[in-house]
Amino acid sequence: PIQTVSEPTGDWPQPPRPLAETGVAVWCLRAPLLARHADDLATLLSPDELHRRDRLIREEDRTRFTLFRGALRRILAGHLNRDPASLQFDYSPNGKPTLSPTDNPRSLTFNLSHTRDVMVLVCGWTAPLGIDIEWTQRTADVDGIVARFFHPNEQAALANLSPEHKQARFFAWWTAKEAVVKAWGTGISTALPQLDFSRWTNEASAIIEHQALPIGRVFHLDLGAPLASALVVSPAVTDLRLHASPSQAVS
Repeated sequence: PIQTVSEPTGDWPQPPRPLAETGVAVWCLRAPLLARHADDLATLLSPDELHRRDRLIREEDRTRFTLFRGALRRILAGHLNRDPASLQFDYSPNGKPTLSPTDNPRSLTFNLSHTRDVMVLVCGWTAPLGIDIEWTQRTADVDGIVARFFHPNEQAALANLSPEHKQARFFAWWTAKEAVVKAWGTGISTALPQLDFSRWTNEASAIIEHQALPIGRVFHLDLGAPLASALVVSPAVTDLRLHASPSQAVS
């Protein structure tokens, strides 16, 4: 069984607690909180990150990039006892970032996602890890996404729900699928239709069943409306800590 503990972010950025070998930490951080430290976070970005930021058209997107990327560096560096500005990242062909081996001798694993002014980050010593967050009030082609990326059993289950319940269930399963894909770096178009969460409705978590993927467990993260979020961890994980406001928890 996994022990789950929810803790407030407090006066961020306090140093992160040490991670147990079989533990993971999840951070839910909002841009207004991080904005108090904007000048400090901006100094942590690499020249490549600054170039990526400056290519963004909207000022709010540039601001969020600075805050979220700086926060990522500070949290990872805290777990590794490194200088945040010195961390180097490598990227997979699918764009998934990992820490350079020279900065990460113990193989700290992490994954992050963001929507609007909210960022979620999971890190731990036990791979795989994947996390996704979505803003549920955005305009989305739900029927089109379901037809293309959902398992036939999921499609049938959603067809029997009222519009309100269909929307909630759609985002619950969609974030779970995205978190699985992000955990293993699998191509989105091939993996998503093969994942079947149709039997996962009210349970706290579900076992990931896919013939081409290792066994893992997926959780819903209750971050409050209008957010939907899911987390994927290895079966070896025994301790999960969510750093967020007291009302946000693992469900």
